Amino acid sequence: ALSAQGTSAHASAYAVAEEAGDSSAGFEYEASRQASDISPLRVGEAAGRMAVENLGKKSIETATMDVVLHPLALASLLSIVTEELSGENLYKKRTPLAGKLGEQVASEELTLVDDGVLEKATRTWPFDAEGVPSRRTVLVERGVLKSFIFDRYWGKACGAESTGNASRGYSSEPRIAPRNLVVEAGSKPLSELISEVDEGMLVVDFMGTHTANIPSGDFSVVAYLPSYIKGGELKHPVKQAMISGNILDFIAKVDAVSREVKNLGRALLPYVRVRGVRVSA
Repeated sequence: ALSAQGTSAHASAYAVAEEAGDSSAGFEYEASRQASDISPLRVGEAAGRMAVENLGKKSIETATMDVVLHPLALASLLSIVTEELSGENLYKKRTPLAGKLGEQVASEELTLVDDGVLEKATRTWPFDAEGVPSRRTVLVERGVLKSFIFDRYWGKACGAESTGNASRGYSSEPRIAPRNLVVEAGSKPLSELISEVDEGMLVVDFMGTHTANIPSGDFSVVAYLPSYIKGGELKHPVKQAMISGNILDFIAKVDAVSREVKNLGRALLPYVRVRGVRVSA
């Protein structure tokens, strides 16, 4: 029998700021395999700072604009993409990526990797839930679809090898799940991603990605803690905003990736900028 031992550490903080009858929230999260990598003080300060910065929310007009995604927001949207990369959905023809291996399916700015051996990542283990050795799998390289993710069962059904992506709880059957997602960092600083935007939003996270239609790729999400950008500057927090569209169209419009990356424990992700997004306010 195979066995492995490991540790993981997580810290999160949720803060609320109030001023003159206005209130706002902020949060921060850190995760690693080692507690020494986590700073509760840093987490708390970041959550408090975000809450204060999101006071004074204002409405904006419905428009087509550029959107800069925080790594948390990118992680939320990638949860749709990884479902479309599932070998089970490929076999059942429930993904718009079926038949597109080797084709351009995203922006050339995007390289997406599923890394089961990423150092200090919380989903790094020597093997998956079926005993298959963990590995690094390039899923999308410069926008070109390179691989789906498989466990043994759905890999065999599709005539492919397992990619080491079987996951399970103690009482559940194995299912396909990503290990540690990595989007390759770009060369531009976040400040430049923002300064090059004439009109747009910076979005910290999304709510509602679980409602996405996986077979079609269509989604409709609420922007969480969005901030309005005008003339290359962050102007004010936004009261409410929604983004709807198709995930493949969305990732095809990524035109810049930041050099800064954030370790989310289960993912190592940068900020990305998406051009020409329809935002409903």
